Amino acid sequence: MQKLLLCFAILTTFAMIGVQVQAQTTTIYLVRHAEKDLSDVNTKDPNLNGLGLQRAVDLEKIMVDKNIAAIFSSNYKRTLQTAAPLSLQLKLEPIIYDPSDPKLLAEKILREYKGKTVLIVGHSNSILAQTRALGGYPSFTEIQDTDYRNLIKVTINGSDIKTEELKYGN
Repeated sequence: MQKLLLCFAILTTFAMIGVQVQAQTTTIYLVRHAEKDLSDVNTKDPNLNGLGLQRAVDLEKIMVDKNIAAIFSSNYKRTLQTAAPLSLQLKLEPIIYDPSDPKLLAEKILREYKGKTVLIVGHSNSILAQTRALGGYPSFTEIQDTDYRNLIKVTINGSDIKTEELKYGN
């Protein structure tokens, strides 16, 4: 009888652990880099302009209390500069990712950051594909060259995936 009770207790414990793991919510925020300096049309890797630097600070202000566990950025000045204020505040070094492979980043986040919150800083031509790779469904199909205000939030809890479309900055 004691062995039966012990087996039941062990199985109950494992079942409870399994429920806790399944109930973890992973939150991913996705933004396009802030406004870039367009004064040199020949540069392929421009810095942020003054408005962009301010928007990066605005992003830091709204994200600082979100318990960010990781910041992902493409390897461009404008994305790294957009992430910089938050990165410095949280003492998190941005993790460089390849925006041309959204599935790879989605798999990494869901494997290594399950139950946590992360920020992805990307580009107008990559953020929506990244949102879809995570299972999110944005209501718009493109981001205009002049639109820097989008902040997409994807929450994943098991098979329940929600997409919120927010705005930030001026």
